[in-house]
Amino acid sequence: MRDWAPRQRAYVVTGPSTRQRRAAPCSPSLPDARRVSSQYQGVSFRAGRYDAAIVHQGKRLYLGRFDTEEEAAIERDKKARELHGKNAKLNFPDD
Repeated sequence: MRDWAPRQRAYVVTGPSTRQRRAAPCSPSLPDARRVSSQYQGVSFRAGRYDAAIVHQGKRLYLGRFDTEEEAAIERDKKARELHGKNAKLNFPDD
């Protein structure tokens, strides 16, 4: 019977290790024209327009699609006031 020995492999290191690649810094911020997230709570950008939504009692309520971020945020604030009254977290608290 033959003695078993693990096969040896040759490795060639040509660049940074996987850990070093993962630790690379993030890319710089995208310009406003290519930004895909919204600065307002409950507003997201999808397919060229802004969606407004709010979570109430564990369910996501879709409020519609809007041309501008501000229109979507205002609509979300209206619904937040309706659902939560004076305890609502608003994007525009002064209005």
